[in-house]
Parts: sequence; C-alpha cells; structure tokens
Amino acid sequence: MNSRSWLVLALCFASAASSSRVHAAPSAPGFPKKVSGLVTSPLATGRQPDGMVRLYFSIGDELHCLQANGRGCDGFPVALGQKVAVLGLPAVGDLDGDGVEEVAVALSDGRVVVVKADGVPLAGFSFRAPKGLQAGPSFLQLDGERRPELVVGDKEGRLHALRADGSERAGFPIGTGGAVTSAASAGLLGEPARLALVWGNEEGRVYAADSRGKALPGFPAVTGYLVSGQPAIGDLDGDGLNEVAVASQDFKVYAVRHDGSLLPGYPVAVGARLLSGPALGDLDGDGRLELVVAATDGQLHALDTRGQPLKGFPVKLGERLVGAALVADLDRDGEEEVLATTADGKLHVLKANARAFPGFPARLEGLPDSGPVVIELDGQVLIAQAAGERASAFKVRRVGKSARPFAWPEPGHDSARGGRRFPNPPSFADLQISPKTPVTDDELKASYRFFDLDGDPEPGTEVRWFREGKEVPELAGKLSVPAAKTAKGQRWRFELSAPGAVSRQSAEIVIANSSPGAPKITF
Repeated sequence: MNSRSWLVLALCFASAASSSRVHAAPSAPGFPKKVSGLVTSPLATGRQPDGMVRLYFSIGDELHCLQANGRGCDGFPVALGQKVAVLGLPAVGDLDGDGVEEVAVALSDGRVVVVKADGVPLAGFSFRAPKGLQAGPSFLQLDGERRPELVVGDKEGRLHALRADGSERAGFPIGTGGAVTSAASAGLLGEPARLALVWGNEEGRVYAADSRGKALPGFPAVTGYLVSGQPAIGDLDGDGLNEVAVASQDFKVYAVRHDGSLLPGYPVAVGARLLSGPALGDLDGDGRLELVVAATDGQLHALDTRGQPLKGFPVKLGERLVGAALVADLDRDGEEEVLATTADGKLHVLKANARAFPGFPARLEGLPDSGPVVIELDGQVLIAQAAGERASAFKVRRVGKSARPFAWPEPGHDSARGGRRFPNPPSFADLQISPKTPVTDDELKASYRFFDLDGDPEPGTEVRWFREGKEVPELAGKLSVPAAKTAKGQRWRFELSAPGAVSRQSAEIVIANSSPGAPKITF
C-alpha cells in the first residue's frame, strides 16, 4: 500500500472516531462517580426543597446518597445493620408531612428503615415483619391530599400500611395467603372509581383492595407463577377506566380490567422470564397507552392495548436485560423514547420505532444489576445508571419544547413507587347525539361522560356545535339544539373542551325529513 493510501485510510479512521465522539452521549458534570463498593440496589431519586436532585442506592449494608452534581450528601452513608441487604427498590416520600422527603428501604432481616434527608432515622418509626420481607416498599396516598402511608408486604402474605409512628392504618394489615413478592401500586379502579391498592404474590396472584382493606370484586387475578414486578395502573384502552398491567414470571404479560377480567388479546407470551414490572406510555401517538417490558432473554417488548407488538418490537438488545424498562420523552420533542439496560454494561435508548436514539447505547463503567432512572433538572434531562462501583449520568440534548411530565421515568413510575400513570389530563367519553336518527321535528341533545383518572372534579366544560362543518356561535355552551335550527340533510356534531383536557368530538349525524302526517280528508 502506498503512502497516499495509508493517508486516506488514516483519515477515514480519524473521521469515524471523531464522529463517534460527537454523537456519544456526554456525561453530566461530576460523573461517572466512583463509589465505595458494588452498588447492590436500584437507584431512587429524591428532590429537596431547594430543588436539588438526589440519587439513593445501597452498597452492601449501607444506604448511600449522591447529589446530581456527583457530590455526596451530608449524613450519608447510613449503616443499615450488620449483614443485611436491601430488598427491591428504595422508595422516597414525605411520610411525616414536614415537606422534606424521606427514603425507605426494606431489609433482609424483616425491617423497614426510614431515613430523613440528613441521614438520621425517622423518629418514632419502627417496623419488623416476624417472618421477613421479600419486596420493597411504596409511599402511597390513601387519603386524598393527606400525607402518604408506607405500604409493604411480608412473607406471611400480609400487606401493611404504616404511618410515620409505625402504627397501622385502620383495616390493615390485609391477609392474602402467599408471600407478597412485589411492591404495591395505588390508583383509581372501578365504576364509580375508588382508590385501590394492587400487588402480586408468590403464587402468581394479583390482589386488589380499597383503602379500607376490602378486596375488590373479581380479584385476585391469576397468573401462572410468581409476580415480582410491580403492577402498573393506567387507562390502556382509552375508555376512561384504569386497567392493571402485570408482568409475571410465567413468561406472560397480563392486562386486567377493574373487574378482574382480561383485556382481549391478553395474556401475551414473551418467551422468557419477566422479573420487573411494565412501563406505560403512548409510543405510537394514538392516544392509548402501550406496555413495555424487559425480558431476561435480552428482548425488549412493546405491546398495544390488543396485545399486539408495535412495529419493530420485540428487539434483541443483548443476552440479558436487567432491571425495568422505562418510557420518557428524553429530547422533549413530544415523542416517547424507551430505555433498557443489558447485563453486559450497555444503556440502550430506542425511539418509538425501535431504532437507536442518537448517542446510545452508552457504555457503562461496570456491570449493572438494575436499570436507569430519568431526571429533569433546570431544563436538562439526565439519565442516571449505577453499574459495578460507579454511578453514571448522561446528558440528553434537548431539541423540542415539550413540558409534559415523563411517562414512566423510574421503575414503579416514580421514586415513591406509586405504580400508576400520573398525571393524567381530564377527558370525555361516550359522546352521543340523540336521537341517533333525527328528523326535522326533533330537538338534538348532547350527552357525554367526563372522566379524570386522577380524581379531580370536572372543570368548566365548553360545548360547541357544528353544522355542515362550521361552528354555530349562538349554540355555544348548550347541550341541545332546537328543532327550528335544523333542516333536512344537514350534518351536525358537537365538540367538548376544557382547561387542560383532551378535546373530543361526537360522531356526525344527518337530519332526515319528518315523516308525513296522516292525510286530511274533507267532505
């Protein structure tokens, strides 16, 4: 090879290397951060009153904390006891109602430890399950706007709801049989909607109970094996009623209605064990939620409300996926991305069409046991991930102006492990005009069903009528149209909107001529 050929080849390699450097996901300032040992729990995020984001995690029998700038937190690490391990995920919430979050961990000796932001144990709180624990805790609001309770299940099959002083909520613990093996979720279920807790156990059963501890009709739903992933609550089919999505270790994904029945198309067999719960997000932009699950065979699955895979899925990312998959609009362009981590130390980010997101996969400086979390701080989106003895945080370049909350930025949706899609915009369903086949003598009447999956009251709903595709201003705010306003052959529909709501419009109807009356005969 002559010198000119060598020069061309060298320039090609240099160009490729430069391109790789430009497109690789950049690390956030202060990261990657070497910590004092192998990280042994998933990350949990916290946010202090001053807005500073924290990352909580365990290293052996210690609870550690890093700030979003990579610096340690005062008062940490916290010794949790001798020869104990953290079970499941840490949870973050304000249990004592002082406006500052606490972090809670379930331990292998049966204790739940709650630590204040300064590393000091929460005064007065004490809990130990005599037969031990098998899953992590959740901070769940069971009384509307009041402070949350700390909910955790034990190996005796009892679900506990604990206050800041360690006492049980009235109606708890709930006894269910087999050991509780997942964190509990909470959301509105049923019609009329009521707050319900949902959790899985070692027998593959998925239980649901109201905030007083009373079982919901139709539950438990039954899967074929242990459920270790936290159930996910959200309106999967867009009907204004929440469903429950469950990933079971029987290699199947379930979507269960509020009465315990399955959505058509479910369960879906994915061919491998599912250790973590589903993430929910609208990947294809059709207004309905998809389910995303990470399987132990390295396949990432995205399923629609009918149980069908989205185009491009499943996608093989590696030999094994660790931790839960996430869904978030990372670059704020209004379209969701999907995140998952492989056991060989790669953090993957995919677009909704299953193609790689620019800058990813990112190489981690260690072998991970869990997945990432997504953070937004001062307008900057970060992806944090622990692997081996290092914590990493990658910056994502913002290209859009969307300010929507992230769809599913952490396992269990949020650091409290609430397990439900939140917040949700109010919306409308069952829009109808009656009569369905009107004639010129008929008054048109509009009807609809308002719903808010977060339990908020109906805002000021605006009603607008359209005749032949053009708005009729004098009918604004009216739920009926006088017969005198209509004529044969006209097309009518109405539209509903409200502050913060998803607008909806009815089907169009066509006015028919009135039936002729009885003939008049005179003599």
